[in-house]
Amino acid sequence: MATIINNPSGSGDGDSSGSALGMIVGIIVILLIVVLFFVYFLPMIRGNAPATAPEGTTNINVQVPNPVNPGTNGGTPSQSGGNPY
Repeated sequence: MATIINNPSGSGDGDSSGSALGMIVGIIVILLIVVLFFVYFLPMIRGNAPATAPEGTTNINVQVPNPVNPGTNGGTPSQSGGNPY
């Protein structure tokens, strides 16, 4: 009669030894692809580009306050070199 040797699963000799690690790596790769899709490809598909003004209608309004003399009230604080703390 022939001798039959059954190796129990999980002993490390079969194909199932790295399946858990492979599944974890696969899930991480799939999650990375999904995140990249939502961050980069979905806005590109939807056409979300930064808002730009049409040609020739640029309206820049910069208001610079009047300069104040340091010697008058409301001026900048004096820099006497003292420690304010």
